[in-house]
Amino acid sequence: MAYSDPSNVRILLGNPSDSDLSPKLLALCQRRADAFIDGNLRHLYTVPFTVVPKQVETWSESLTMFEVLKSPDFRMRYPVDTAMTNDARDKAVQEIVAAARRKIRLVGTDPFDVTKSSTANYHRAFGLDEPEDWAVDPDQLKDLKAKRDKGSGSGG
Repeated sequence: MAYSDPSNVRILLGNPSDSDLSPKLLALCQRRADAFIDGNLRHLYTVPFTVVPKQVETWSESLTMFEVLKSPDFRMRYPVDTAMTNDARDKAVQEIVAAARRKIRLVGTDPFDVTKSSTANYHRAFGLDEPEDWAVDPDQLKDLKAKRDKGSGSGG
C-alpha cells in the first residue's frame, strides 16, 4: 500500500484525468517515492510503515509528484509548472535526510510519544476552590464561604 493517497497527488497536480495521468503511471511513481523514503529510513524504523506518519505521507506526495513530472508521457499531455513541485521535492528530501540522521523524529513512531486521548473516563484533578469550578456555578464563592463557615463553627 502506498504512503500517499492517489487522489491527493492528483489534486496537487491540478486534477489530471486518467487519460493524462494513468493509474499505472501514478502507482509506479508512488512505489518509487516510497522506496526512496524506506531506503533512507530503514536503519531507524521498521519499513514499510504499517501506520503511516503524516510527515511520511506528505513526503510521499511530494516525491510522487516529482516522479510523475519526470515522466515524458505526462509532461507532453499535461503541462504543469514544475517550480513548486521541485521545491516540494527538495523540502521532502531535506526532511527525509534529517530524519535519517536523527535530527527530526517522526510523530507516532516512538512508543514513548505522547498521544491524544479521550476524556470519556476523565476524573477531575482539581479541587473545589479552583477557578475552573467558578464558571460552572455563579454562587460558588457563596457556597464555599458557607461551607467554610459551617465547618469552622463546629469545632475549629
